[in-house]
Amino acid sequence: MSPCYIFSTAQNNVLAISIFLSFAIQQNWSNLNTIFLDDPVQNLDDINVHSFVDILRSIISQTDKQIFISTHDERVFNFMLKKLRGKVQYFNFKGYGIY
Repeated sequence: MSPCYIFSTAQNNVLAISIFLSFAIQQNWSNLNTIFLDDPVQNLDDINVHSFVDILRSIISQTDKQIFISTHDERVFNFMLKKLRGKVQYFNFKGYGIY
């Protein structure tokens, strides 16, 4: 049975992120040790966001992976900055196109 019929949107996102991260951590076919995540916290509640950031901290401390995350949620961004305690470098984009 498809998880789309059983789980909520947030639960489907957690499942997809879990599967993706497990493959990304274990991959050995590329020398690129980078994980790219585009707004992985969409549709997650605060408890799941907190748990997700804890998982990211574990990945950072236990592997040599570099993680790129994009998010539009400034509240989540500020939380990640505090939780990752200086182990981040960030870029703040203000808009798209030519100015």
